[in-house]
This record gives sequence, C-alpha cells and structure tokens, in this order.
Amino acid sequence: MNTYYLRVEAVNLGHFVYDTKDLSTIRGGGLLLLNAVEHLAAYMGAVKLTPLMTAASAGIYQFEADDEKQADSVRRDVDGQLAAHPQLQHATFVVDVQSARTETDFNADHEMLIARNRWRQMQSPSVAVPAQNDDSAIEACKIDGVRPGRATIWGPENKVVPVSSSVAVRCDYGREQKKQDFYREQAGKEEVGLFTRDFDDLTGDPAQGNLHHKMAVIYLDGNGFGAKKKGNGGELARQRKFDDTVKAYRRKFLNALLDRIEKGEHWRTSDKEPSNRLETLLWGGDEIIWVVPAWKGWETLGFFYEESKAWEFEKEPLYHAGGMVLCHHNAPIHRITELAKRLADLAKNKDRQQSLFAYEVLESFDHIGRNLDAYRTERSPHALDPSAKIDSNVLILAGDGMSDVLAEAVALKQKLTRRKLHAMVDELLTRVESPEEITGRQRLRKELAEELNASLDDQASRNALAALTPKLNGEWARWLHLCALWDYLV
Repeated sequence: MNTYYLRVEAVNLGHFVYDTKDLSTIRGGGLLLLNAVEHLAAYMGAVKLTPLMTAASAGIYQFEADDEKQADSVRRDVDGQLAAHPQLQHATFVVDVQSARTETDFNADHEMLIARNRWRQMQSPSVAVPAQNDDSAIEACKIDGVRPGRATIWGPENKVVPVSSSVAVRCDYGREQKKQDFYREQAGKEEVGLFTRDFDDLTGDPAQGNLHHKMAVIYLDGNGFGAKKKGNGGELARQRKFDDTVKAYRRKFLNALLDRIEKGEHWRTSDKEPSNRLETLLWGGDEIIWVVPAWKGWETLGFFYEESKAWEFEKEPLYHAGGMVLCHHNAPIHRITELAKRLADLAKNKDRQQSLFAYEVLESFDHIGRNLDAYRTERSPHALDPSAKIDSNVLILAGDGMSDVLAEAVALKQKLTRRKLHAMVDELLTRVESPEEITGRQRLRKELAEELNASLDDQASRNALAALTPKLNGEWARWLHLCALWDYLV
C-alpha cells in the first residue's frame, strides 16, 4: 500500500456564501462548507481519510491506496459524494490527490495539490448549475434573484417565499445553526445565548442616532502564516502544530469576545429575549469575517488586536492584517467583504511585521469606484509642495493601542467642534496647484490648527490629543481620522 494526500477545497464562494443579503443564507453557506471540510472523513466507506489540516473551506487528508488508479478512484468517490450531497451539491468543490513522499517533502506535495486544485477550478463552472433550469413558468428566486425558485421557505410575517433549492438548503441550515451550535463548538461554552436573525436586528437601535442600521464588517487575515507554518523544511508535523496553535488561540479569543458581549453595554437587543449582535461569516484557516453594529466596530477590532498581540508560534509573533468597512446595513455584503479584504491587503503591503489595519467609512458604496488606491490617495493629506508625492499609507493604522484611541477620542469629542474639524480636513485635501500658493496655505493650516488646539482648554484633552497623534499617524493625518471616525468612536 502507498500513502496519498487528498485536498478538497470549496471554490467560487461568491455563488454559495455571499450571493444574497439574507443573513441566514450567508451563515448557512459558510457553515456548510466549514462543517463539510471538517467532517469529510465521515462520508467515506471502506477508505479511511485521516484529516491532516482543515481550514474554513479547504482540507487535506491522508489515505492508503494500492496505486495511482485506486487513488484516483478515491478522488472520484469523494467528488461524487459531494456532488450528490443534498446540501453541498449546490456548492462547487475541487478534489485532487497526490502521492506522498517523505514527511520532509510535505510542503512540495502540498503545493502540487494546490496547483492541481487551481487547474481543476479553471476548468469548472463558477456556479453549480441547478439540475432543472428550463421551466420558464418558474419565477426567479426571491432571495438570490438568479436561480429558479423551485423551493420555498418561511419569510417575514410567516409568508411563504419562493426560493431556489440552493437558497433553501442554506437558509434552513443557517437558521438551524442559530441554535448556537457554532459558538458552542468553537468557543467551548455551554451557554452562549441567542443571536440576531438578520442585519436589521443586528444593527437596529434608534438610540444610537446616526449609527442606527449601520454595521461594521471586519476582515482579519494572518500575516505570513503560510511561511511560518512551513518553516525551513515544511514538515507535516510542524504544519499541524501551527494549525492547532492558531485554532486554540482563536477559540480562546471567541470565548473572551462572547464574555465581553454578555457583560458589556449596547451589545444585545432590547427584545423580551435579548439577542447578541454578532455574526461570524468566515471562521477558519488564516481568515475571519465578523459583522457587528457600527457602534461596536472599533471596540471589536481593538479587542482582537489587544488580545492577539501576545500570540506566537515557536517564539515568532503572529501578526494580523485587518480591514474594516463601516456602512449601511443593506449594503451589498459580497462587495463589502471584498472591499474589507482589499483594505487588509493594503495593510499587508505596508508592513507584514506588525499588525496593521485599514478602514473605510461608506455613506454610499459606489462613491469609491473601482480604483481603491486612487480614492485613498485623494483622501490623504496633500503636501504643500506641488511636486511631492501623496502618501496614502498615513490612512493605515496600527492595531496595537486601538482601545486607547477609543478612550482618548471620546475625551476630544467633548471639546472639538465638527465645523472646525471639517474646515481643517477640507484644507488638507485641497491640492496646492502652484508654488505661489504655498505661503498662504501654510498660514491657513497654522491658523486652523491653532483654532482646534485652542478648543482643548483643559489638560486632559490636550494630553489625549498628544497621545493620539502618533497612533493616528502624525499632526495632519490625525485630523482626517478624527473627522472620518467621529460618529464611530463611541
């Protein structure tokens, strides 16, 4: 008998997780993939699949086979079981096998498996096409708007809603998981309470003023986790140890976050049966996606960075890049999560050797356009030298100390006025067109800065500004951040 590796990955998540605005459907799609990967070994009969590493939508397994032909038969069996599964048939998976060499060669074998998966993905349809798709008398799904509505679910006010088979199985599973199974399993807590049913419930609180029905979408990704996992040789034992270490850290954090929600203020709805305002859209591997109310966005991200700054693997620190989008609750969730990922990539590009994050405040999603870099450059302080290059990196902040920023900003907001702050920001974002303007613009910036500083008429607020300045990237950038985040630093 020979040893083989099998890698299965759910691909094209945009058509199974993020293709609707319905929270139960999104949750159901994500958790179906997570559970499918974690429990795939249970689907097989005579062949034993031993899980080696599992993530949010991918898993690597080991098995024994006589030869390549039998190994490929195992691959086809796994692929067939996924395609025939009543729930998972609506997702798209790629399954490939690779003969195993020595344990020290695991890294090379793993890379070959990923390459095989990518090749198969490029040759596969991006969406699982429904088996019956030709009846013009069937109306479109009321939730995804694309597939035929051949099934039904219970909608608002106990009305029957025609939906696609894909949405029906995901929505049902997502609602079932609202029994808190996910949080119990991942945090190891017996009692976790109820959780909000949809984005309306999660963000709805008129007492929050401008933040009523606004949300924070938070994406976190490990910096260089792949390289740390492989080390110098990429031995299998090291990679499994790394995965176990990260999973243990994240379970501990989720437990702490749930405790914070239970004991904190404005985290729960005011219903007869209060629900926790937290949604986990992605959990596993290097990545996490949470949705929380906009008034809890900064607190949640700050708490994660505070708790995770001590994380390490074999004495190497584990850093995370983050992206946070603050937006209205009915913004297209797929595009918002993609934007959060792009923001995290900007943070990574600046420096992978520390935990950094980038954020965007969106009143209207479409006003950013396709060129994120150009948009953020326009929103960065303009130098007084017309030939100087604008540095948009000042909009990227360090995760360490975020919680302190919250307390210091609250103290400043009691003294500063938004009118003066907007005047300063308008000046900072106005480009100097010619050298002749420089002297006058220098004078204007100095006057505006003096007015703002004069508003801070006590030592506590002056100390808060001094402490905030390096955390918000300097004398000029601090005003931009305070203005953009004014409503959210609460």
